[in-house]
Amino acid sequence: MALGAADGWRTPVLVLLLIVWLGTWLAAIVDIARSRFRRPVGQWGWVGVVTLVPLIGFLLYWLFGSNAKIR
Repeated sequence: MALGAADGWRTPVLVLLLIVWLGTWLAAIVDIARSRFRRPVGQWGWVGVVTLVPLIGFLLYWLFGSNAKIR
């Protein structure tokens, strides 16, 4: 199937979404690496979640991971 004029908007939108997703994923990994957790296994657990479930792992970390960090 050839890309027509109507499909021309999809590529820039997908690239923008990929850049946003990659940025938030990388920010989550950096935040995990820089943070101190109550239990060291918690830090490794979040690295595993964010790495093994990349599409929603960073979202789970931002929603629930802050509870496990030492402030």
